[in-house]
Amino acid sequence: MKKTYKKTKLLISILLLITLNAFAHDPVFSPGPHVLFKEGIEIHTGIKQKNTQTKQVLQQPLIFKYGVTANWVTGLELPYISQQTPTSTKGFGDIRLTSKYRFWRQDRRGQQRSAALLVNIKTNSSDNKITTNTTDATLGLAYGYESLSWYRWVSARYRFNQNNELRRGNIAFFDVAIGYRYSVNDYKAADMVYMLEINSEIYQASYLAEQKIIQQNKKLFISPGFMWTLRNMAIKGGVQLPLYQSSSNNQDNYRAKLTIEWHL
Repeated sequence: MKKTYKKTKLLISILLLITLNAFAHDPVFSPGPHVLFKEGIEIHTGIKQKNTQTKQVLQQPLIFKYGVTANWVTGLELPYISQQTPTSTKGFGDIRLTSKYRFWRQDRRGQQRSAALLVNIKTNSSDNKITTNTTDATLGLAYGYESLSWYRWVSARYRFNQNNELRRGNIAFFDVAIGYRYSVNDYKAADMVYMLEINSEIYQASYLAEQKIIQQNKKLFISPGFMWTLRNMAIKGGVQLPLYQSSSNNQDNYRAKLTIEWHL
């Protein structure tokens, strides 16, 4: 009886590891180290909403990713943005180029650990009034652990904002997240992982004509979310709720996100 149980557990672990390699999980609001398989294609679409004291921004991004190798994935994002302030503005935003390279991976029975380097470049490709008319770059690191039931992620990023008439301050991001799979199903069946993130953002001050117009700001969010997967499709969503904001200017009320992904 014990031998049968051990063999069954081993088989589930192997099958789950295969599934993790084909469709690994990343957090909702922060990056993870997951990359595509070689020559794999990933398509995203969905809705991202940000509600502050002075405006509401709704984004509908269309994202394509391609697995250059088993450890390197590149991507392109084209967002459609609708912004509600005293006036309404709509249109396509700047194209974003992304790249992720997984430089370390360790597989054990039913477990996987990995780490990756991240690059994200917001191009100056749109003349829409919503955009900043700058090219901005984000560099980062992400670590992830996945097992039969538990997940852990840590990431750190730094965004370099290009200056024009307005000297926008750079931004640092630090994130930690956990995930839990309540039920281990057959690897071909639907899978649900519940997630909880702590997201922090540190904004440097911004200047116009050498005069500080935006104060330094620190933000801390708690972000419950989920990821539901079925074979090559996934639905991911969550909400960011502010725990702390050091500046009283333009505070966030909440942020929400819902996406659907396909792996081809």
